[in-house]
Amino acid sequence: MENLDIYKARYLADRCQFILFTPEGKLVQTCNTLLDLNGYLNQSIFSVFPFLESLQDTLALLEPGQSPLEFPRLENFVSGIDTSFKVLDCRIECILNNQVPTLLLVIEHHPDAYQYIFQIQQEGKESAIQKELLAVQNRSIELEKELLQLKNEELKRIEQFKSNFFAEISHELRTPLNGIIGLTDLLLEVMTNPHHADYLKAIQSSGNHLVTIVNDVLDMSKIESGQMQFEETHINLPEMLQNIVLSFKQKFMQKGIQVNTVLAADVPEEVLGDKVRLTQILYNLVGNAIKFTSEGEVSVEIKFADLVPASDQAEQIQLDFIVKDSGIGIKKERLQQIFEPYQQASEQTTRLYGGTGLGLSIVRQLIELQGGRISVSSRWGEGTIFNFVLPLKLAPEIEPLTNSPDFRHSILTPFDVPLKVLLADDNDVNLLFARQILQEWNCKVTTVSNGKEAVELLKEGEAKEAFDLVLMDVYMPEMAGTEATHYIRKVLQISPDQLPIIALTASVSQQERNEGVLDLMDDYLIKPFKKEDLYAKIVQMTQITKSETYIDMSYLEEVSIGDSSFILDIAELFIHQTCIDIDKVRALMTAQNWEDMALAVHKVKPTFKLLGIKPAEKNLEKLQNYAKQTINIDQLPTLLQEVEDIYQLAVAELKQKLSLSE
Repeated sequence: MENLDIYKARYLADRCQFILFTPEGKLVQTCNTLLDLNGYLNQSIFSVFPFLESLQDTLALLEPGQSPLEFPRLENFVSGIDTSFKVLDCRIECILNNQVPTLLLVIEHHPDAYQYIFQIQQEGKESAIQKELLAVQNRSIELEKELLQLKNEELKRIEQFKSNFFAEISHELRTPLNGIIGLTDLLLEVMTNPHHADYLKAIQSSGNHLVTIVNDVLDMSKIESGQMQFEETHINLPEMLQNIVLSFKQKFMQKGIQVNTVLAADVPEEVLGDKVRLTQILYNLVGNAIKFTSEGEVSVEIKFADLVPASDQAEQIQLDFIVKDSGIGIKKERLQQIFEPYQQASEQTTRLYGGTGLGLSIVRQLIELQGGRISVSSRWGEGTIFNFVLPLKLAPEIEPLTNSPDFRHSILTPFDVPLKVLLADDNDVNLLFARQILQEWNCKVTTVSNGKEAVELLKEGEAKEAFDLVLMDVYMPEMAGTEATHYIRKVLQISPDQLPIIALTASVSQQERNEGVLDLMDDYLIKPFKKEDLYAKIVQMTQITKSETYIDMSYLEEVSIGDSSFILDIAELFIHQTCIDIDKVRALMTAQNWEDMALAVHKVKPTFKLLGIKPAEKNLEKLQNYAKQTINIDQLPTLLQEVEDIYQLAVAELKQKLSLSE
């Protein structure tokens, strides 16, 4: 018996290796019978045994006394170490090593396995071989299924974690940013001190930069998870180019560079495509071009791809978009990397110019997901050319609207009837911002800090009719906006017709849409939102009419003491002289003669005040102060255009009033 034990021990010593390691993979001890692992002591052995890494979750559950995990006939079990062992048996069990749970890995090599099988064949026992091989194959299939299941579960867990993480981080960042950017905009409207205005612009720029980073991360998450969806809307190409240039006007004016846009003569002005994503692509490319160009010019050109014009019958067209700059360029060895996530044109790019390195990666994927393609060519120090081709559709002709004034959304006139709004948000800065702009629009605002307080207000019978609209933040303490909305709709039985609810949310994830958490809400706004978007939602949800009356004759009638001829003289002066005065202001602004421009604006103001045209008074005050202080120069063209729009509408109203009085 002793001899047998000796032979048995010798056999095991030659063919088996015992390895002790922690559940995290750190090597504790080994006998090195088959593999020399001395170099991995106190290090992870997962690189040598990748199979173990895929079983981490399972290994973590093993406890002393449980049945070992058996894995027979594993091929290519070892990697990273030169070895002749191709097929090994493996067994893993948990033991107590100095009262610490430790994993024991036993690997066994069978050098005589093939000789054994050959011997069975010679003895005519082929069925036994087949049975053994079938058992091995079945076990291999089971292991593959187990591995696949483990991988799928892990992928689902990771995807769920990512979804929850991005939703949470989006909310935590967007909510305060909404208040910061909103209040900064409000302060800039009334700020006349140039130094203070510069500070506010810096805050505004930083806030907008943070929003861009959040949007980039969320877009990348949507693309990776296959949640990116595209819409088909009308795109006015000249208008889109103009808006993009205006967005960067202050930056390229500060740098002293020129931005040129070219729309080929044979390209239609109206096309069908995803306007938001196309604008995002061009905004990113033009922004990059301006950022990396210190002198010279940036140009944007749109033409037909491959010089193939579109026929009248063609439904789909291929447009070629070219963004060219005379900036620092990109080194040849970096050209193929710039479309990869978190990659920049050089190691110093982030430090010198900022950015996440996600923009171009998102641009490429947005283009390719729509069936397009993008390329780049550049020479270091000589500028860069981005070229992308995108399939779009010809837009059907739309009949022009008759009697439709040129009314800009930025002229947000107060509502005719006071609108009663219940505002629920747990962020004091957001409450301050929203309440301020709502009150400017003739709204009576009641604020609460959570959904529970909103529900309590609406529980009383009379309170149900006390509000015309609810603005509900989605994430709040005590009771979230979604829970409050469910209670309002299902328990209090208040229908959307009685009380529309607009959600204010930092993000609307795919999971939220799939689960229908916003279904009971009538619409939503993504933070940070613009005043114009909130205004449009309110008008749409409540069907309330905004004040289209621009003239208030009460002050003129008071100072005229009933003299109708004086009123007619003022009206004639306004109709015929004010347009000339506005043109003079525009000419002085173009010539950058700020001192004379401020005086010219001062001359225009009294007539607007006499006629009580309040929507223009605020803009005229800004125009005069900005020109006098030489601040916010980039805002002057828009402010003046709004004044001219209001003037045209007021003239039409005035003529109607005078004809009625006659």
